[in-house]
Amino acid sequence: MGLTTNLNGDLDPGFDDDNDDIRNSSEQSPLLAQGEWTTPAINTAAAIIEQEKARLHPRIIILSLSVIFIAELAVNVGIPAMNAVIESIICSQLHPEIVNGDGTLPFDSPESVCKSADVQSYLAMVRGWNSTFEAIPGIVCAIPYGILADRWGRKPVLLLSALGLNLSLAFTYGVLYFSNIFPVWAVCFGPLLMFIGGGAMVAVAMLYTMLSDVTSVDQRATVFFKFGAAFLTAQTISTPLSGYLLLFNMWLPLIVSYLLMTVINVASVWYPETLQLHRHAHAAQRRGQGSNDSTDTEDVNITAVEDTKTSVFEEIKAKALEGVDDVWRFVLGNTKIGFMLLSLVFVVLGKLAQELLLQYVTKRYHWTWSEAAFLMTIAGVTSMVTLIALLPAAGWFCAKYLGLKGVMKDVWLIRIVGPCLILGCLVIALAPTGVILGFGLVPYAFGSGLAPLIRSVLSALVEEHHIAILNTLIGITESVGIMVASPVLASSLSLGLKMGGAWIGLPFLLAAFFATVVTTIAWAFRPPKNAVQLSSDP
Repeated sequence: MGLTTNLNGDLDPGFDDDNDDIRNSSEQSPLLAQGEWTTPAINTAAAIIEQEKARLHPRIIILSLSVIFIAELAVNVGIPAMNAVIESIICSQLHPEIVNGDGTLPFDSPESVCKSADVQSYLAMVRGWNSTFEAIPGIVCAIPYGILADRWGRKPVLLLSALGLNLSLAFTYGVLYFSNIFPVWAVCFGPLLMFIGGGAMVAVAMLYTMLSDVTSVDQRATVFFKFGAAFLTAQTISTPLSGYLLLFNMWLPLIVSYLLMTVINVASVWYPETLQLHRHAHAAQRRGQGSNDSTDTEDVNITAVEDTKTSVFEEIKAKALEGVDDVWRFVLGNTKIGFMLLSLVFVVLGKLAQELLLQYVTKRYHWTWSEAAFLMTIAGVTSMVTLIALLPAAGWFCAKYLGLKGVMKDVWLIRIVGPCLILGCLVIALAPTGVILGFGLVPYAFGSGLAPLIRSVLSALVEEHHIAILNTLIGITESVGIMVASPVLASSLSLGLKMGGAWIGLPFLLAAFFATVVTTIAWAFRPPKNAVQLSSDP
């Protein structure tokens, strides 16, 4: 604890106050509950909760890792093929003379007119605006579905999200298949079906919430690393798989993608509900802070009576207003959380450049989509090794030899990983050959640890009953980042294509700037003293 405090005091300037009041949601508050569990009854309740968490923990972990793996596999198998299909459609519209005599479209020829600046700029804008539309349902629906998750449960919201994603994917692929009927821009309407369940943002928020429900603060960073590793393992497998399938037919990866997404709907049914853990922990926490059993019982009885007098709509409306007010105070009342959420925006801005990496490689180095997909294996393998081995090992070293634990350990890891991402972005942007770009993908992949590290820091700064709200806010933050970054990065690629030469790497120069902002925030961030003390205690 001594070394942690010294590092905190000497090397970590900014955003600190001496009198942290843990019970107030304010700038001085870490929002960590410190209620004393003082009676045998409360100790028994705590033991029961921990026992239930231990029982559900393996099932939640296995299901969550499986779901995120299959979902990411479904998405990444489809992305290169979807780019190839959209490119072919745009190319046939802008250059009808290249349509084959049998009416088929050109496909994946590196030297064809389909790699011209007009086609590639059009493709970048379609993909960019499609990503923006994908972010809208999450931004609009995150808070309402987050409130419903605290009322109805995490599982029903997850099931709705999986259904909406499935319908959206079916619509998008249908538009592409019937391109003679629908304009290519119609793919942007597919994400509107994600209003059913809130889309990927709400689904991921539910997964993180359920993981948080069954894990302790000290376990979360490791669990989030595993979650990210499953994500990246799927990326590592899916990109070469997609490239291989593209060698046969550009529609085959899309069929595989949709079938995998359907598996997600089935797997979601097997999730256990974890809302009761959150409710019991919060009730026990209230008793530990001075409430008594009779008061809690009275509150339950009053609530039951009110439930019979109010309609479901009025109840949801009241909960929504209460939740919005809670979120408003939660963000504005604690600038430490606000700054870390801001850093997450820039992580999303920087990492979203990876969406353009395939197109960037095919244009700059005149590669086919299948060749570019195989190259992405380098980033996937490095990211997987980073999350499974390097970052956990670095965390163990910090804890054992430097005395850095909990929040301080994660903050220092962010400070180390950030410069690696900056270097990787610069190498990718300026690489004159594909071989040099391949070397740049290694430090670029180290940046995959930023998001789970920031999530871990944020989770340690809030009370247990704010975890669902926190994950909702993280989802909104990421969606806003996507909504802003998609057209900006797409426009930067279009501008780079027009300027030519090294300027084609303009999106990755922007990504390097975003990574610099994240690193600067991490060096300026100072965790609340109470959070540092609690995370340092054995």
